Amino acid sequence: MYGSNEPEITLTRDCEAIVIPHGYRTNLPKESKVRILQRLGGSVTVTAEFGGLFRVGPEAAIAIHLVNGAVFGATFERLGLRGPVSGVVMAQAESLSLWPAMRVVDHVHEDRRSGGWPPLWGNRRVFAYEVAAHALFGAVLGGLLSPIPQPFPRRQLPAAQR
Repeated sequence: MYGSNEPEITLTRDCEAIVIPHGYRTNLPKESKVRILQRLGGSVTVTAEFGGLFRVGPEAAIAIHLVNGAVFGATFERLGLRGPVSGVVMAQAESLSLWPAMRVVDHVHEDRRSGGWPPLWGNRRVFAYEVAAHALFGAVLGGLLSPIPQPFPRRQLPAAQR
């Protein structure tokens, strides 16, 4: 099992990736199942069903984010949640549940180990960014899902008009 609460995503094509922490390039094969562990900048760190950590570039990161957002939106809708406030609360719950994974990323991510990135765990700026990004996403999602329409009440016509 993976170390993330993110949904499992099945890759629809081969995806070039960098093996963490070794730094060599590899391909994640089409139909591989991955989960997002961390998002920062244009890259995403994923774990695969067969083990290992991988950093994928911007193209794959965008595709993974789109699928992840769609799964999040579908779950939000299936739970019957509506409105920006519910969206923000749900997105913040996801963000907070994933935040402990930053400790793992601090220890294994190539850019973190090389000093290219600042420490993530305990970094208030990174945390504030994650809170703001998730709040925006949740508010937009909740706002797009309008309240469940209520049926119009039937009005009884007076007996003389029937």
